[in-house]
Amino acid sequence: MTIGARVLLAILIFAAALSAERYDLQFEERFALYGTERHGKLGSGVAGGDFDGDGIDDLAISAPWADGPGERVDAGKVYLFFGGPARATAGDSRALDSSDLTIVGARPKDLIGLRLALTDLDGNGRADLVIASMYGDGPGDERSRCGEAYVLFGRSRESLPDSLDLGVDQADLVLYGADVGDFLTGEIATGDMNGDGRMELALGAFYGDGIDNARHHSGEVHILFGRPRDQFPRQIDLARDTLPQVVGPEASDTFGRGVAFGDLDGDGRDELIIGAYYGDGPENKRINAGETFVIRGRAREDLPVVIDAALNPGFHIYGDEDGDLTGRAMGAADLDGDGKAELLVAAHAASHDPAGSPAANAGVVYIIRGRNWREFPLTIDLRYDQAPRLVASGENDHLGWPILSGTWLPEDQKAVLIAAKRSDGGPLGRHEAGEVFLVLGKRGDRWPAEPIPVSETASFSVIGQDEEDHLGYVGAILDWDGDGRSEIAVGAPDSRGWQNAEPLAGEVVVFFPPQ
Repeated sequence: MTIGARVLLAILIFAAALSAERYDLQFEERFALYGTERHGKLGSGVAGGDFDGDGIDDLAISAPWADGPGERVDAGKVYLFFGGPARATAGDSRALDSSDLTIVGARPKDLIGLRLALTDLDGNGRADLVIASMYGDGPGDERSRCGEAYVLFGRSRESLPDSLDLGVDQADLVLYGADVGDFLTGEIATGDMNGDGRMELALGAFYGDGIDNARHHSGEVHILFGRPRDQFPRQIDLARDTLPQVVGPEASDTFGRGVAFGDLDGDGRDELIIGAYYGDGPENKRINAGETFVIRGRAREDLPVVIDAALNPGFHIYGDEDGDLTGRAMGAADLDGDGKAELLVAAHAASHDPAGSPAANAGVVYIIRGRNWREFPLTIDLRYDQAPRLVASGENDHLGWPILSGTWLPEDQKAVLIAAKRSDGGPLGRHEAGEVFLVLGKRGDRWPAEPIPVSETASFSVIGQDEEDHLGYVGAILDWDGDGRSEIAVGAPDSRGWQNAEPLAGEVVVFFPPQ
C-alpha cells in the first residue's frame, strides 16, 4: 500500500470512528423553557456557572425584547434558574413561572441580556452574573448606545431577592461605554489572562473609533481585570475611567465583534482572541474576508494601557476569501490533550465544495494547533497556510456562529459546542431548524489537513424541533442537575414558544444526552 493510500485510509477510519449521532428534539427527552412574550426572543443569551457556590451549575437566560413595567418597551429580562438534583430532565416550563430571579432592564430599548456570562471575577468560588446592554445609553441616558454592562456578584440563595429592577435597584457594578454609538458589550468574553485565578472580562465595543476617535468604527476591546470584591468600584465610566484596551487597526474593521479567551501556549495564562470580521486581509485586497488577532496572556503590570493592533497585532490570522467574515466567532479548547488549547476560528459565511458543487454560506471552522508561543508565526493566511478545518454539509448552514468551549463531565474532556443555526438538520430537511455539534477532545488526536465534515467528527448533534427555530443562536455546557454529567443548554430565540403560539417568543432547550 502506498503512503498516500495509507493516509487516506487513516482519514476514513478516523471519520468513521467518530461519526455523529443525530438527536432530533421532536422525539428526544429534553427540558424546554419557553418565553411568554411575543417577540421577546427568549434564548438570545444563555450562560452557565455556579452563582450560589453550592457546587452545582446555575443557568442564566435572557429575553432581550421582553417589556419591563409601564412604558419600558424592549427593556429586556434576564432569568436565573438555580441548579440542583430536583431539576427535571424532561418536560417544559414557562420561564416567568419557574425562575429563581428575574432581572428587568432599566429603560426602554435597553435590550439587556443580548450577551450573558457567569464567571468568577473576584475569585471567591461563586460565579458572577454579567449582563450586557449594548444599546444602553449611559449615565443619565445622555450617551446614545454607548453600551453598558451590569455585574451582580455571586451570593447565597438566601441573600438573593426574587426580582431585581435595574431602573430602581442598583447592580453591584455598572460599566458605561465612552462615546455615543460605541456599542460596548456587543460581545463579551471571560478568561484568566494573568493566571491569578480570577477571571478577566473582555468587552467588545465594535463601533468604537480607536485612539482619539480617529478611526471610524475600527473597534475596541476593553479589559476589566479580576480582583477581590472589595477592590471593585460601583461604577466604571470609560469616558473618564481607564481600562486596558486593544484598538482595531483600521477604520470600519469592527474589531471586537468577536471576542474569546484560551491558553494557546499552555503557560497558565489565557490569550485574548479578537475578531475583526470586516477586516480586508493582506493589503486590504480581500473585502470582508475577516481577520483574527491574538494578544498573549501576561501579568497585569506587563499589559500596556493601550495596544494598537495597527502597530502590535500579535499573532494574526487572515481570512481566505472575500465575504468569509472570518473572526465573527472563535473558541479555544485543548482538543489533542497536550495542555495547549487549539484555536477555533469560524468563517460562518464561507462557501466550500462538499460534493462537487459550491455550498454558499455553509461555514467553515479552522483549527489552529496550540503550541509554544515562539512557535506561532506572526501571521497565518488561511488561503495558503494549511489548517485543519471542519465544514458544514449544507448551503446556508452558517457553521461556527457561535463556538462555545467547556468541560465535558464526567471524563473532564475539553469540548466545543459548534452551532449551525440555519442548518436544515441534514437528511431531515427541516428548514433552518438549527443544529449544534459537540466535538470532544481526545488525547493524542491530530487533525488531518483535509476538510472534515463536522457531522462525521462530532460526538453527537442536536437538531431543532421546528422550522426556523434557529437552534444554536447561543448555548452553554453545564451540569445543571448536579449528577456529575454534562448537559447542554441551547437558545432558539426565533422559535414560536409554547405550543408554537407566540411568534418569536423564543425558548431554551436543556438536553440531557443519553449515557
